[in-house]
Amino acid sequence: MICKSHPQLVVQAIDYHKNVTQSWFEPLAGQPWAMILRSAADDHPDNRFDILVADPLATLQTQNDTTCIKF
Repeated sequence: MICKSHPQLVVQAIDYHKNVTQSWFEPLAGQPWAMILRSAADDHPDNRFDILVADPLATLQTQNDTTCIKF
């Protein structure tokens, strides 16, 4: 599926298995803002969501009461 607001982005369904997220993250780890958010509890029914991000189109950084938006 193509992202309508950013046609250069693609959403693709993938087969999931345990620890696959870590192997996908390795090539991204050196990118700016690279992060991995993993479902931690293996036996929890809602543990099927992992999120990988890197090199964002925009960032928001807040310090005290000032927020800086970069894009």
